[in-house]
Amino acid sequence: MAGDCAARYSQIFGANLTILHVIDSWAGFPIDSVDILAVVGKLEDFAKAQLEQLAKELGRNNGQVETRLTIGIPAEEIVEVANKDSVDLIVMGTHGWTGIRHMLLGSVAEKVLRMATCPVLVVRPSSPG
Repeated sequence: MAGDCAARYSQIFGANLTILHVIDSWAGFPIDSVDILAVVGKLEDFAKAQLEQLAKELGRNNGQVETRLTIGIPAEEIVEVANKDSVDLIVMGTHGWTGIRHMLLGSVAEKVLRMATCPVLVVRPSSPG
């Protein structure tokens, strides 16, 4: 898992660890059929709880772990936060999708690799999905 990998690097190098989650902004989402603010609010609450739990797990051996939650286009948000915070290394996971699935859905990791100004470490899952 990318979080475990990032935590190990943080511990080895004595680096700060920030966990970022981006809620996709869903450009073109049909807002007339759903109360979008309620949906986003529930997503934010769920993501915050998950971030807190992950920070607690990863922080056991690393001390302070910061969490961040943003809403936007994931790859752009990741790169923007990395640039703003002068991040030395982005560690991120990938679904490991290939073929048509990858073509249709794109790859946030691939976009971050192309746009980031710092090194990016992409961690694949043990069994691709």
